[in-house]
Amino acid sequence: MVKLINPLLEQLPRVSKTFNITNKKNIITHNILIEPYDIKNAELIFQSVQTSIEHLKRFILQNQTQWKFEQIQSAINQAMLDWDAQKNYYFSVKDINSNKIIGSILLADINHVHRYAHLGCWISKDYVGSEIAVLSSLYILYLGIKQMKLMRIEMVIDVNNKISFNTMKRLPAIYEGILRNRLSIDNEAFDAHVFSITPNELAIIEKRLEFFIDK
Repeated sequence: MVKLINPLLEQLPRVSKTFNITNKKNIITHNILIEPYDIKNAELIFQSVQTSIEHLKRFILQNQTQWKFEQIQSAINQAMLDWDAQKNYYFSVKDINSNKIIGSILLADINHVHRYAHLGCWISKDYVGSEIAVLSSLYILYLGIKQMKLMRIEMVIDVNNKISFNTMKRLPAIYEGILRNRLSIDNEAFDAHVFSITPNELAIIEKRLEFFIDK
């Protein structure tokens, strides 16, 4: 079972969805919990980052090879402030069986005027290749398009990030090509793949999820 704790935003209706994915071959074999960032999970998030530092350092951590616990606490506190300001919505992904945080997913840079946002996601190295990133992304995309009424969600990926590129190809996203110098890491510019989701893809997202949603 994947239990999803949804953002309790006053301007949005509350969602009460439970994804039942046990005994589904080639989908997932883990019990996971997706919930908004909370300082109570700081130690678990810190442990997850530490165990995946080599896996994450280029694409997520801006090439930093060491992160202190205080930095994680600060990042979580900022994420919670961003949530209240409706700027970025960060979610942690937890393996219920092991009680470990195994990743994070977010809707970032939310533009309430033009109604678009960016999707970001990282998964612990031990879970790369599983369906967790795909399923988590589908849920957040559903939330963004269906509940928040966003007109566009973008996924911008470093051209060297093959793991994220392959994950995006498994989503009902439209590939729009490569943008030059779209990302910067250590003051060096890199080209980026761009995918997008719009309300045109909502029916496909719902179809992918329909077997797992307890309506």
